[in-house]
Amino acid sequence: MAFTTVGKTIPLNVPGGNAFIPTITFGGNSVGVVYTNQEGFLHYPAPGLIMFHGRIVLSNMGTSTGAVVFRLPAADVAGNTIPLPKLSTIHACEVINQTQTPVDQFSCLQTNASLSVQLFKRVGVTRSALVETDVGSTFNCYVSGFYFYTP
Repeated sequence: MAFTTVGKTIPLNVPGGNAFIPTITFGGNSVGVVYTNQEGFLHYPAPGLIMFHGRIVLSNMGTSTGAVVFRLPAADVAGNTIPLPKLSTIHACEVINQTQTPVDQFSCLQTNASLSVQLFKRVGVTRSALVETDVGSTFNCYVSGFYFYTP
């Protein structure tokens, strides 16, 4: 399985990794959110390092409002616990927005010792939180990044 976007293919079935099901919240809630697709993959390239790739496609964003947060679950689909970040930071995170065009680019920041990644937008030099009014009901995004954990 692979995810293709902007002319590049990103593998989601790297040997030695684990599948997971990501979710999305708006202001910490997900009332009425309906997913068309949820797929994610964790890869452990070295002890203490996790790389992740996830994709979410919505058919209805529901009624919740506020900051958009991409969430990794506490366990992968096989039931293995996903380790928390060691330094409370997720690095080099990339967000590709497939359907909306109100911003020049997306970025993200993991803000605490959890598996939650807040999404941000950048218009010119101004960076601010991505909120429900920035995305449509058919929001389609891909989030990729890595973080360190204590093995």
